[in-house]
Amino acid sequence: MTAGGSAASASRGWSTAAAAMTAAMIVFCEPEPIENTATLTIAVFDPIVGLGLSAGHVLAAFIWLAALGLFFGWLALAVGAAHPSRSLAIGVSAGVAAAAYLVNGLHTLAGWLDPARFLSPFWLVGQAPLQGGTSAVGVVALVAASVVVLALGAVLVERRDLEVP
Repeated sequence: MTAGGSAASASRGWSTAAAAMTAAMIVFCEPEPIENTATLTIAVFDPIVGLGLSAGHVLAAFIWLAALGLFFGWLALAVGAAHPSRSLAIGVSAGVAAAAYLVNGLHTLAGWLDPARFLSPFWLVGQAPLQGGTSAVGVVALVAASVVVLALGAVLVERRDLEVP
């Protein structure tokens, strides 16, 4: 590989990371129709049904959901960069999400899952984010883990040989 190819490879990995970070900014800064619909539905039906949800807790839960989506999406990017299989990338990311959710939900019933609950992003946020709010430390930890996974994905994209013969 030529020196130009190496620079192009390095540029490709970090441009992938930059594109992913741009997508993250759009997710966090630009409200999507589903978020608007969910927020409006909660705002309208909360007083009618009497859930007692605060706007701050709802906003914090939406921020946590966006961070959760970024983590598992960037995990799929990293797995896809390591192994050129779309189905493997989606499967690993979905499997990790399902396992984390199950660990969070079942750790009180199965004591042997207690040590693993600290690794679940669902546990990091708190047990009832809409009623009790989210843990700011948990959200920051999830965002930090997301950035680490994104950086790993960028490094793995750099190492892939994507040149056309």
